[in-house]
Amino acid sequence: MTLYLPTFDIIVEIHEVVLNISGGKGGIHVESDIHRAVERPVTYTSYIETYDLDTVCAVLVDSIARYHGFSDGNKRTALMTTMMTYRMNDINFKPTIAMNKEFDALVMWVVKKKPEIPQIEQRLKLLRTRFEVGTQQPFSRMLNSFAIMRLKKEQAKRNK
Repeated sequence: MTLYLPTFDIIVEIHEVVLNISGGKGGIHVESDIHRAVERPVTYTSYIETYDLDTVCAVLVDSIARYHGFSDGNKRTALMTTMMTYRMNDINFKPTIAMNKEFDALVMWVVKKKPEIPQIEQRLKLLRTRFEVGTQQPFSRMLNSFAIMRLKKEQAKRNK
């Protein structure tokens, strides 16, 4: 099985795009943690008998969100890197605010509850099944949906 995975440079670029859309402090906090996040899926899958793209994405989201390689935006970068990894492997989603909320909740759950990789993988499979579409949607729609969700969250905080 050939899987296409993001490189260090791709993850850094995704991080920059995320910050341009939603704001935050730029920069790399611990470069080696980002390198570890890139390498961890390969290492992890070499020790288990069966794995698929959901396994790899579970390891990626866990690594990026919890290692805190960036100064800010680690959870957002984990979310978008996961979406891009699916995309690189011909899994397409119809980007909606509802989908982004579900994936955002997954990332928050990973950071707060610290589940094991098989638990993350299971939840990703459910989300993929729910939101996957056969045709490729423009990635800009996904980023736009992500930005709208962030703006609504900020407005809700200000209105409290």
